[in-house]
Amino acid sequence: MPHAPARWTGCLLAAWIGVMPAAQAMAQQYPPLAEPVPLEAEDAQQAVADGEADADADVQAALWFAAGCMLTWIGVLMAYAVEPSPPPARLAGKSSTYARAYADAYRDTALQMQTSAAYIGCLSWGGVILLTAALTATPQSGL
Repeated sequence: MPHAPARWTGCLLAAWIGVMPAAQAMAQQYPPLAEPVPLEAEDAQQAVADGEADADADVQAALWFAAGCMLTWIGVLMAYAVEPSPPPARLAGKSSTYARAYADAYRDTALQMQTSAAYIGCLSWGGVILLTAALTATPQSGL
C-alpha cells in the first residue's frame, strides 16, 4: 500500500481548502471494511438459525430410529413421506420473509434428521439380523 500516504494527504488537503467536505474526505481515506447487511437478510439469517434450532429440539429421533428398526424400509419411506411443519404459533406476528425462511429451514432440517434416524435404525436392524445369522449358522461338515 505505497500510495496510502499520498491519498491520505490529498484527501486532507482537499478538505482543508474546502474543495470537499471533511466527512467525504474521511470516507475516502477510510473505506468501509464490509458492506452493511440489509435488514431483510439479517431477518432471514435469524429465521434460518431459529428454524434449525427448533427443528433440532422438536424432532423425535428415537421414534424415527424405532420406525426404521421395526418397519425397516417402510419406516424409511414413512420418514420421507411425513413432512414436518413448524407450529403456526411460532410464526405469529413475524414478517413474511422471516416466516418463509423459518418454515423452509425447519422443514429441511427436520426432514434430514428424521430420515437419517430412520436409515440408521433400518441399517442397525439389518446388522443385527446379519450378525445373528452369522453367529447361529452351524458349519457344515463334509464339504
